[in-house]
Amino acid sequence: MNLFKLTPVIAIATLLSACGVLEWNTPTAGGNGPLFSPSPSSNGGTNDGAGNDGAANSSAGSRTTLASGAGATGTPMNGQVKQIFETERCNDLSRGGFIWFTEEFVLDNWLAPLGPDLVAQVKSQVDFSKQGALLVDYGVAGSTGAGVELLSDRLIKRGKEAVFQIKKNKASSKDRKTTQMVTHPCYVFVMPRLGFDELVIQSEQGDRLTSFKN
Repeated sequence: MNLFKLTPVIAIATLLSACGVLEWNTPTAGGNGPLFSPSPSSNGGTNDGAGNDGAANSSAGSRTTLASGAGATGTPMNGQVKQIFETERCNDLSRGGFIWFTEEFVLDNWLAPLGPDLVAQVKSQVDFSKQGALLVDYGVAGSTGAGVELLSDRLIKRGKEAVFQIKKNKASSKDRKTTQMVTHPCYVFVMPRLGFDELVIQSEQGDRLTSFKN
């Protein structure tokens, strides 16, 4: 057993009081794809530090889309939800589930296996004075091409709750036929964390997947 890889896991377990975790799965070795994918560029838009971009985010290599979708009743909140991290080899970082990061040092410890340069690149996109970061990890996928899709680029305010809408996408039939590699995709999204008491994670069917006290 590689003791080096266990060190960040032990550190994270010690610090989980500052975040939430749901639905852990058994890790499986991933493929040979890149561990880190940078967040989509903003096409020249400006960022005000609260997640508001002056232009829609887009990236030819990203499977995550940002759209003003429906699915949760309520009022869209100020501050954009954005993807800031993606990998198909998350087995070094997570065993599956959701984590709501509201403390910088907890995210720092979770990201530690990436190395200091990539940790700094991810962390630089989160202003913890008014934002949080959410890990979305559905566990091991059967092949490349699986991913997630945002149903709205805004949190939906519903009373004292803020709803984050997410859809799990399976690999296309083309991806399944051409690639047999087992992957473990995961994503980190940055979003506002002020103005609500509870963050609710909701599926495209309207199911409440989990929630975190803010």
